[in-house]
Amino acid sequence: MVSQRLLKRRKKRRADRLAEMEYEYNRCKTCGACDGRCGMTIDGHCLNCRDTRQSGSFVLHTNLDRTEDEMKKTGEILLDISP
Repeated sequence: MVSQRLLKRRKKRRADRLAEMEYEYNRCKTCGACDGRCGMTIDGHCLNCRDTRQSGSFVLHTNLDRTEDEMKKTGEILLDISP
Protein backbone atom coordinates (compact mmCIF):
# COMPACT_ATOMS: atom_id res chain seq x y z
CA MET A 1 0.00 0.00 0.00
CA VAL A 2 1.28 3.46 -0.93
CA SER A 3 1.60 5.87 1.94
CA GLN A 4 -0.20 9.20 1.95
CA ARG A 5 3.13 10.95 2.31
CA LEU A 6 4.45 9.35 -0.90
CA LEU A 7 1.26 10.25 -2.78
CA LYS A 8 1.54 13.87 -1.70
CA ARG A 9 5.17 14.00 -2.82
CA ARG A 10 4.28 12.54 -6.24
CA LYS A 11 1.40 14.98 -6.62
CA LYS A 12 3.66 17.93 -5.78
CA ARG A 13 6.34 16.82 -8.27
CA ARG A 14 3.71 16.49 -10.99
CA ALA A 15 2.33 19.95 -10.20
CA ASP A 16 5.85 21.39 -10.32
CA ARG A 17 6.49 19.81 -13.73
CA LEU A 18 3.21 21.18 -15.09
CA ALA A 19 4.01 24.65 -13.76
CA GLU A 20 7.35 24.60 -15.58
CA MET A 21 5.72 23.88 -18.93
CA GLU A 22 5.12 26.91 -21.08
CA TYR A 23 2.12 26.84 -23.32
CA GLU A 24 2.38 28.58 -26.64
CA TYR A 25 -0.87 29.55 -28.34
CA ASN A 26 -1.46 30.57 -31.91
CA ARG A 27 -1.76 34.31 -32.52
CA CYS A 28 -3.45 35.84 -35.55
CA LYS A 29 -1.25 38.39 -37.34
CA THR A 30 -4.29 40.42 -38.43
CA CYS A 31 -6.72 40.63 -35.50
CA GLY A 32 -4.38 39.55 -32.70
CA ALA A 33 -6.62 36.77 -31.38
CA CYS A 34 -4.68 34.52 -29.02
CA ASP A 35 -4.87 32.55 -25.78
CA GLY A 36 -6.89 29.77 -27.37
CA ARG A 37 -9.39 32.06 -29.12
CA CYS A 38 -7.46 31.97 -32.38
CA GLY A 39 -7.95 28.32 -33.23
CA MET A 40 -6.04 27.08 -36.23
CA THR A 41 -3.92 29.53 -38.20
CA ILE A 42 -3.11 29.43 -41.89
CA ASP A 43 -0.07 31.50 -42.86
CA GLY A 44 -0.36 33.23 -39.47
CA HIS A 45 -4.00 34.28 -39.85
CA CYS A 46 -7.05 32.86 -38.06
CA LEU A 47 -9.92 31.35 -40.01
CA ASN A 48 -12.10 34.43 -39.48
CA CYS A 49 -9.52 36.79 -41.04
CA ARG A 50 -8.55 34.35 -43.78
CA ASP A 51 -12.14 33.67 -44.83
CA THR A 52 -13.09 37.35 -44.60
CA ARG A 53 -10.19 38.24 -46.89
CA GLN A 54 -11.07 35.45 -49.38
CA SER A 55 -14.84 36.02 -49.50
CA GLY A 56 -14.88 39.81 -49.39
CA SER A 57 -17.56 39.77 -46.69
CA PHE A 58 -17.30 39.65 -42.90
CA VAL A 59 -16.94 36.05 -41.69
CA LEU A 60 -17.28 35.09 -38.04
CA HIS A 61 -16.97 31.42 -37.15
CA THR A 62 -19.20 30.89 -34.12
CA ASN A 63 -16.87 28.32 -32.55
CA LEU A 64 -14.13 30.96 -32.21
CA ASP A 65 -14.77 33.49 -29.44
CA ARG A 66 -13.71 37.04 -30.23
CA THR A 67 -13.35 40.31 -28.38
CA GLU A 68 -14.90 43.45 -29.85
CA ASP A 69 -11.44 44.76 -30.76
CA GLU A 70 -10.58 41.55 -32.62
CA MET A 71 -13.85 41.68 -34.56
CA LYS A 72 -13.17 45.32 -35.43
CA LYS A 73 -9.73 44.45 -36.80
CA THR A 74 -11.22 41.58 -38.83
CA GLY A 75 -13.80 44.01 -40.26
CA GLU A 76 -11.02 46.43 -41.24
CA ILE A 77 -9.82 43.82 -43.73
CA LEU A 78 -12.80 44.79 -45.88
CA LEU A 79 -11.61 48.40 -45.97
CA ASP A 80 -8.18 47.25 -47.08
CA ILE A 81 -9.44 45.05 -49.93
CA SER A 82 -12.20 47.34 -51.22
CA PRO A 83 -11.39 49.13 -54.51
